[in-house]
Amino acid sequence: PTRTISFSWRALRSLTCAWRGISPISSKKIVPPLAVSKSPRLSEEAPHKGEVFFRPHSRDKLDPQTGSITEYDTPSPNSQPSTITVDGAGNIWFDERASDKIVSLNIKTGQMREYTVPTPASRVVGLSPDASGHLWFLELGAHKVGCLHIETGQVTEYAIPTKYSSPFKMAIDRQGRVWFTEVFGNKLGMLNNGRFYEFAIPTKDSMPGGIIIDSKGNIWFSEQAGNKLAMVPSAASSYTDAFDFVPFQNRMKLEGGC
Repeated sequence: PTRTISFSWRALRSLTCAWRGISPISSKKIVPPLAVSKSPRLSEEAPHKGEVFFRPHSRDKLDPQTGSITEYDTPSPNSQPSTITVDGAGNIWFDERASDKIVSLNIKTGQMREYTVPTPASRVVGLSPDASGHLWFLELGAHKVGCLHIETGQVTEYAIPTKYSSPFKMAIDRQGRVWFTEVFGNKLGMLNNGRFYEFAIPTKDSMPGGIIIDSKGNIWFSEQAGNKLAMVPSAASSYTDAFDFVPFQNRMKLEGGC
């Protein structure tokens, strides 16, 4: 069945900006791959060449032509996979939220590879690949933005300035800037060239959730508790032109890192 959802209004608000520099922590760990197949469960999104990938407690694939569902057990048990995405090479990526790991699935071979996030209890969410061979992610429990360099397996973490911000969802714009929502920080955050910018949302305790960038560069996000849909116009998002600062240099960056 098809369901149509209509929005009767749009929230356009001015945002208060504050920025700070940060120092990242780097790590690297690659775990040997593992994959098996089973039977059906729930469904979600993430298409690949006509197939639909979705995530319950394992990873599943639905073939629309045959109606068959293939299940891939996650490498770590009880891992609570959440976000799923596809990179430019066609590999499936998902988080193991309860295991502090990110996993890639090669759908041609069925092989999986785990990458460990250095911070314990990080609660990884919001995966998004960029155009430079990196996979960006958020740490809901550790209040950080993370970046995995896919070729080397190196993980770089950036601590968000706002304490207990709980980053939830992210989107990457055409300039490669990472935008994300802070559920309990009640802010829209952005990471660019190693520097954070945070924008206070006018509605108190709005609990910003999903975020997406449209074809015109406008940034849209939902306010779960504020019961609003908000939009930052593309022109307003190029605020960096108004700031006179030297881009933050990541002195701890390793070769092949983010």
